[in-house]
Amino acid sequence: MSGSERSSQAALRAYLESWTRGPDIHELVKGNATPVLVVAGANDPAMGPDTMRSTWLQWYPNAELEVLDDAGHFAPDESPQALATAVERFLGS
Repeated sequence: MSGSERSSQAALRAYLESWTRGPDIHELVKGNATPVLVVAGANDPAMGPDTMRSTWLQWYPNAELEVLDDAGHFAPDESPQALATAVERFLGS
């Protein structure tokens, strides 16, 4: 068992709901020219490539999306080598 599977449903729900409280920061970052690497697991049902395209890639004009084909939501655990390769390539560019 890994990740959210170890948490109770109530704890996971409270954690996710905490993201919706407070200010909506996307207006503060929209148009920010900082280069950003956005990494998404192809099999992530919540924060996958489509979600990243409609959020981060809309807000950051210099964002680059890296999709890890063999990963879901927990890319560091599921595809650590692919993640490290993507980060190294991005930082080297």
